Amino acid sequence: MAHIFLNCPHFNGDARFQTHSAVLDKIPYDPQVLIIGTYNDGNNLGNNADFFYGRNYFWPVISNLSNNANILTQRRDAVSLPPGNPTLGQILNLAAQFKLTFADLITNVTTPLPNHNDTHLNTALKNNTAISNHLRIIDYINRTPSLTHVYCTAKFTGQTHLNNLWGQIVNNVRPNVVFGKILTPSGMGGIPNSGGLGRVATIARYWVWANNINNPYGKFRNETGYTHLDNIWLTGCGVNPAVF
Repeated sequence: MAHIFLNCPHFNGDARFQTHSAVLDKIPYDPQVLIIGTYNDGNNLGNNADFFYGRNYFWPVISNLSNNANILTQRRDAVSLPPGNPTLGQILNLAAQFKLTFADLITNVTTPLPNHNDTHLNTALKNNTAISNHLRIIDYINRTPSLTHVYCTAKFTGQTHLNNLWGQIVNNVRPNVVFGKILTPSGMGGIPNSGGLGRVATIARYWVWANNINNPYGKFRNETGYTHLDNIWLTGCGVNPAVF
């Protein structure tokens, strides 16, 4: 049940992208933003991911941000790719455009999980049946000076053990790194669709505007605890936040 991306020598045949200990720490650019998830044991739970967040709304959102338009509306599935959804090769290009890298808090579990719900991972940590990755992530942030922002794709509400790992990362890295939690790209999170938008566009709107003092839409429902992606970084990547 090891993490599907624990140690990958390449993605899409491109050895410039490699993971070690579930951290995408070899990439052909200087990363600016680290996205932290929880765990992915791949086909053991039937999700068939081909990259970090390869089976949910993450890459459709990023693709829409890149195109400054809410074009894509379906979640990504690597096995049955919806029309227009980015291929793995296109994902690597998007990662380079946005200077993204990725890591997961858990590298392995020693007992079967019923699904990927963070509640089960939190319980596994409590029962010492999950292997944490926070020390490796701390080391990676501290030796990667180009990183300016670190975002977690979950709030971990009520999940003490996962929150503890996140807290240890926040409190043990070099100064001048900005941390925040963004709405999960799984489509869950208890957030209703915004203003008649679909799921992909709603997630994009929360990522750009949640708890943003410049938010033109007013306060969002259930946005407490979430932050927004840095708008200066987005603009530098060619995104027009006003579109979303």
